[in-house]
Amino acid sequence: MRQLIFILLILAAPALTAQDLAVLQDPNASLYAKTLACKQAAQTGTAEHVPALAAVLLDEELSHPARIALEQIPGPEATQALCDALPKAEGNIRIGIIATLGERRDSEAVKHLAPLLADDDPKTVQAAATALGKLDSLGAWSALSLRFDGANVSQRTLLVDGLLACAENLSADKPGYAVHVYRQIQGDGELPIAARTGAIRGLLLLGSKAWENRENFVDPEDGVFLAILGAARDLESTEAAPDLSLALMRQVNTDRQALLLDLLDCRRDDKDRPVVLQMAKKGNSAAIRALAGMPDDEVVEFLLATATGENAENADAAADALTRMKTPGLDEKIVGRLTTAGNEAQRSDRIEVENRSEELSGHSANATFPAVVPLIRVCKNRKIGDATPVLLPLLSDANEAIRLAAIAALGNTVSGENIEVLLEHLLNPASETEFETVQGSLRFVCHRAVDPDAVSAKLATVYDDATLEVKSALIELFVALGGRVAIDAVQKAIADPAEKIQDTATRVLGEWPDPDAAPVLLAVLQSEADQRFKLRALRGYIRIVRQMDTSNDHRFNMCMEALARATRDEEKTLIVDALGRITIPASLAKLSEFIDQPTFAEQASLMAIGVGKALATQNPGEVDAVMRKVVDVTQNADTKRMAEEVLQR
Repeated sequence: MRQLIFILLILAAPALTAQDLAVLQDPNASLYAKTLACKQAAQTGTAEHVPALAAVLLDEELSHPARIALEQIPGPEATQALCDALPKAEGNIRIGIIATLGERRDSEAVKHLAPLLADDDPKTVQAAATALGKLDSLGAWSALSLRFDGANVSQRTLLVDGLLACAENLSADKPGYAVHVYRQIQGDGELPIAARTGAIRGLLLLGSKAWENRENFVDPEDGVFLAILGAARDLESTEAAPDLSLALMRQVNTDRQALLLDLLDCRRDDKDRPVVLQMAKKGNSAAIRALAGMPDDEVVEFLLATATGENAENADAAADALTRMKTPGLDEKIVGRLTTAGNEAQRSDRIEVENRSEELSGHSANATFPAVVPLIRVCKNRKIGDATPVLLPLLSDANEAIRLAAIAALGNTVSGENIEVLLEHLLNPASETEFETVQGSLRFVCHRAVDPDAVSAKLATVYDDATLEVKSALIELFVALGGRVAIDAVQKAIADPAEKIQDTATRVLGEWPDPDAAPVLLAVLQSEADQRFKLRALRGYIRIVRQMDTSNDHRFNMCMEALARATRDEEKTLIVDALGRITIPASLAKLSEFIDQPTFAEQASLMAIGVGKALATQNPGEVDAVMRKVVDVTQNADTKRMAEEVLQR
């Protein structure tokens, strides 16, 4: 719609005449007027306007807007004007004319640009090469290619971008020419790798026939290797890519091997599966991760076994692959394997405890099968709700690592209806680490809760008998839930005699995600609470005024409530800012009062201008009076100018 309106405005604009551009030669006309004439020519100019624009092409101040106009005017006249000016142009003006010829895409410019490829000025050479690369003509390709063959390495480097652009233009209709250009650059060992990367990419994107000896691509220097890997990532069809599997088997450099495996992981090509699986079975962790995109029954079984194996590095790699893998029925297989591993763990635990009862006496049993931890993390990361029944018994496991992993996983799998299983560990944690872990899990459950009020009610039932540390944690969970029940619980906590609880409660109120906190914050302001907490409540109250979605009248009344209790200039400054967001006459009037106070005059003036703009049509009298006050009071020239603009409306 905007584009249509823009086109209609142009069509409705009066036609530009040759006399309109006479201003360009008027010595008394301002630069602004001349620039405006060039802009008009860019919109509606024709061949008859070219001479006037050509006359100022060498003018330092007008060359740029004149070139913009000539770039848009159709027909050979504009191209010819630019070409005629080129021999007389110097420095940045010449570079600009060259660039404009490139943007016009007119092949007639080739014979004027080609000689510049031999210029002594490197900037001119590079600009000419870039412009020729945009012309989409065999003449441009020929000029660039011939010059490339006879130039030294520094000169050839300047031509690369133009040649690559030219090859890209030719690749659709004349791929043979494009291949010639790409090979010309790619085979030039003297060029820096950055210059050759584009050619390598171009050859690969053109397909398998364009790249010779594709299976040996890992042999070149590191820069070429990385360039090929980068290009291979962009290929839509894996058929055009180098034979990565073969390269992987031949590669002895472990760093390159890891990069190849990472690319195979991204490509997710089934034909590479046998090679990657073979390496994975030999314990290559990068290969194990790469299996994520190659799912079949054998791969899944291998990953499940590895994730519950004794090699920690490989188990983590398998868990990462399982987390990212997408294949039907995988969640069920993961839960099944976790069930089996959990049973094995319990049997192992009993045997070890019986055999080492004296050794473990007085210590936390650490004999539980540790390999279930990576698989527990998979359940957590995949958010497998069906894993919950298998995870629950692990909450009482003697091994702290397993217990913590299960607690963390349940945060992503258990529902708010069953939050009690985690609350128990919040109330009776085995360690500080467990307390922190269960807090994080409960926060996830609260954020996912379908019925926040029901979950808040469950938290409230354990609140009264909890320790101060747990009460503080529960208050943090209430803010994650939001809703009426949660806000009532936090309001009750504010009355707690313990300073720690008051501190937590007033802080979370200031962070509350909806306007429901406003009445509670106002109650704190009206109470006998500690001055620190009242100040925090005031700031939270003002934040709601400034950020929450409610009616303007309501927000204004809230501002007045806050203002009545604000004692510091810092808080009043926040209120002035909030008033500037409320576009009603009452807000403008209150801002006018602040303009009379030197401390707030400049800020209130700016806020009043914003409100005045919104009210200028409906309430012109009130806006006029306040804007005149701003003009009289402000010491800032920009503020005065903006107020005067509102007055002119």
